[in-house]
Amino acid sequence: LLEAIASDRVVYLCSCTTMDGALGDRLLDAGARLVAGFTGEPTWGSDGCRRMWADFDREVVLGVVYRRGADGLRAARKQFFDRIKQTFPYADETFQGDLVNMQGVLQTMVIREGRSQS
Repeated sequence: LLEAIASDRVVYLCSCTTMDGALGDRLLDAGARLVAGFTGEPTWGSDGCRRMWADFDREVVLGVVYRRGADGLRAARKQFFDRIKQTFPYADETFQGDLVNMQGVLQTMVIREGRSQS
């Protein structure tokens, strides 16, 4: 079943702690070209951070659609590290806490390429 889902595909697991266990390895073993997910758990109490996470997920999906590969996903992550840094001074206390959490979770992002990748 995993081969049917993963074979020659990029898999983005946009859910908490999806890369903690063996799922990423199993997807790569099933032929995925690239697997990305998180070991951290995003949380937010502000609409601003919820929107930023939605924007981030959109950038990752666009990276997959436009075949930007692992470098494209890393670039999206860097873009959002920069966005957090730029937004932080203007955010209220709740949003600042969310931004700190988002930065921490982005640091837990795992991007792994399959064996056939360079």
